[in-house]
Amino acid sequence: MIKLVRDFLHAIGVVIKLPYKLFRIFYRRSRRIGWRNMILGTVAAVAIFLFLTTTVLKVTSQHQFCSSCHIMRPYIEAWENSSHKDVDCMKCHAHEGLTGYIETKFTAVSMLANYFTGIYKRSKPWAEIEDKNCLECHDARLLDGKIEFTSGVHFDHTPHLTEKRRGRKLRCTSCHSQIVQGEHISVTTSTCFLCHFKNVEKEGREELSTCTSCHEPLVGDEAIRTGAHDHSEILKKEINCHSCHQVMSQGSGDVRRERCGTCHSSTEHIDRINDLEFVHEWHIEKRKVECSRCHDAIAHTQPQLDRDIRSNCQGCHDDKHSPMSQLYQGIGSQLIDTALPDTMYSVGVVCVSCHKDHLTGNGQAHIQPDACTPCHTESYRNLAAEWRKGFGNRIADIERAFRKAGAHPKLEDARHDLALIKKGGAWHNPKYADTLLTEISTVLSQAGARPKLPATIPQESKQCLKCHSTVSEIQIQLPWSQFNHKAHLSDRRISCSECHNGDNPGKMGHGRMKPAQRSCSECHHKVEAPRSDMCMPCHTPSRNVYLGQLPDIPLAPSPMAEVEMGCIDCHEEPKYNPPTNDYCLDCHDEEVVTHLELARGELAIALEESRKLKSGAVQQVRLDRGRAVHHPDLAKKVLSLDKINVKSDR
Repeated sequence: MIKLVRDFLHAIGVVIKLPYKLFRIFYRRSRRIGWRNMILGTVAAVAIFLFLTTTVLKVTSQHQFCSSCHIMRPYIEAWENSSHKDVDCMKCHAHEGLTGYIETKFTAVSMLANYFTGIYKRSKPWAEIEDKNCLECHDARLLDGKIEFTSGVHFDHTPHLTEKRRGRKLRCTSCHSQIVQGEHISVTTSTCFLCHFKNVEKEGREELSTCTSCHEPLVGDEAIRTGAHDHSEILKKEINCHSCHQVMSQGSGDVRRERCGTCHSSTEHIDRINDLEFVHEWHIEKRKVECSRCHDAIAHTQPQLDRDIRSNCQGCHDDKHSPMSQLYQGIGSQLIDTALPDTMYSVGVVCVSCHKDHLTGNGQAHIQPDACTPCHTESYRNLAAEWRKGFGNRIADIERAFRKAGAHPKLEDARHDLALIKKGGAWHNPKYADTLLTEISTVLSQAGARPKLPATIPQESKQCLKCHSTVSEIQIQLPWSQFNHKAHLSDRRISCSECHNGDNPGKMGHGRMKPAQRSCSECHHKVEAPRSDMCMPCHTPSRNVYLGQLPDIPLAPSPMAEVEMGCIDCHEEPKYNPPTNDYCLDCHDEEVVTHLELARGELAIALEESRKLKSGAVQQVRLDRGRAVHHPDLAKKVLSLDKINVKSDR
């Protein structure tokens, strides 16, 4: 025991003396070498060390060195094809300052050691990029305001980086990530969808999923230029987007416990999965962890119409809606292979957006009269009726042509497509229906039948015919005559804008007739009027009053008509304006002109009082724009007789 203590004390003495012995040895040898050589050797050693260190740091910072690990190759390939391909790796990945740089290299060396030794701390390389590194080049992002992220989607960096989102401070890499291979540090939209759609109703954050927070609906000329629906009236009336666009998110965004095990091995950490404050603080604010590493994805897409129909309707009914669904989607034809979906289908408007009771929200087969007006103007009601009538006329004509058709290899295909339109309802997709009917007409023409071919319209009117596709098939009934669009569009090649207001379709004045002096008169007063002295058919009521040809009234022509005076005897070219009193004095004395002025005043009062009278004769007098001038005596008689009849009936 004493010997053991003695040896231990001796060992302590040796250890204490060792530095002095080493110093003496170093001193003796340095004297032999010489201080000059010693200094030169030290400088050379330091230089070699610095050179090797710099070379190693430089080489290990090159992407060629990083790609030597197979697990890094996808990231390098994505970087080479990205907008950052000319930016050095360390420019983004190194932490701030010399200390940060050394720390970054140490982390990289440890990852390299893990790779060669087979000890992986994580399932993939782990890198964090500080916001300061991004903002060195992209500092203007905080000043740009809203920028266009994708078509129709706008994004503002400032609130996302400077304000808290869902109570958390986001980092650049919260959205710019490396989740999908081939997309290096690009925006990962799945992160956006998780934040904007997960549990927003339960958490009272419905404003996050408001469509207009990201999407700016197209309005005015921009909507017309892109062929989109003008949302001016919808925004003005503050109509909820979901009235037409159904729920546009699918998925829950839940976190499954088994995912924690991909990074964590400690059950203590995994058991804190429900501690949202702790989890999000460490994963979002303190560490750059992509949301999709923990959360299931939430998709932001329009629902599949066919799936919506099958889940909501076919549970009780047979597949009766298939023709409607196919026509709406622009598919199902045997003559045309290309799909031509309706515009509303393309933007996610499903069946129950229109087929529903607006009071209860329940679905129904027939569309209510006000189904269109929440989103469209009142004129769309007329448009729907126009489709039904116009397509009905075309279908009836084609059915007659089928009875006269001979043999043709595509005749049965044409029958199939006609049945698709009849069962599916052409109004569900007017553009597709119009295209199919044109193809069917072509087949029938080749088969020897002679169906009415679509009107050949001016190029500038084709934009209008996208909606008013059947207008050429409809006779417009005016109070005194019919108007034929086909004669004007096809025969005379007159564009729609010559007669109609071409304002934005979303505005109330869209499609209204221009004043006759600027539209009808430009053609009819220059060409048609000289051909027919009676100025037919536009001025039929005036003609009937002038000739005394009124319903239920004995023939009683005007004195001027009895002497065969024509319209252009008083209404002279080129504008055919009503004659002035001075013009009348060329043929009549002043007493007649004065009597005429008194008659005008008397008839004006009588016409105002006769608004509720419904007889044909009264209506003709009311529609006569000249009123007293063309036949004042007959006008007085008609109004007087009708007044007596009305009183006697009572």
